[in-house]
Amino acid sequence: MIEAQTKERPRILRVGDDAMRAELLAALESANWNMTVAARECGLAGPSSVLRMIPRLGLSAEYDAAKRDGRVSPGSRATSLRR
Repeated sequence: MIEAQTKERPRILRVGDDAMRAELLAALESANWNMTVAARECGLAGPSSVLRMIPRLGLSAEYDAAKRDGRVSPGSRATSLRR
């Protein structure tokens, strides 16, 4: 009999919203707001997952400040954040 492989949930999804916010913000800051690197650090699928989580976790002000400071590259994903 073959056992079904269960994929472990990403680390960031195993914690509460406050912890998720802290985890994502720490990953973004350590990656200098590189969405791809932050996604990898958090075990997320990719940068679009990070962008979806920013407003959900109340990180929009931090994201906007990072954009103003030039820490977020002005690529298409960086400018597509909806609120």
